[in-house]
Amino acid sequence: THVREQDSYQELKKKHADLQKHARLLEERLQLYATAVNLLSRELQAVTERTEDTAKVRFMPRRPRQLP
Repeated sequence: THVREQDSYQELKKKHADLQKHARLLEERLQLYATAVNLLSRELQAVTERTEDTAKVRFMPRRPRQLP
C-alpha cells in the first residue's frame, strides 16, 4: 500500500510539472498574440487617421488655360 501511494504521489508530481510547463507555454503564446493584436490595432488606427486626413483634402479640377 505504501509503495502504491508513493507511485501515485510521484505520478501526481509528474502530471503537476507537465501542467506547469503547458501553462507557461500557453502564457507565452498569449503574450505573443496580445502583442500582435496591439500592433495590428495601432496600424489600423494609423491607416484610419491617415485616410481621414486625406479625405479632408479635395482636389479641384483645373480649368483649361486659354491661349492668347
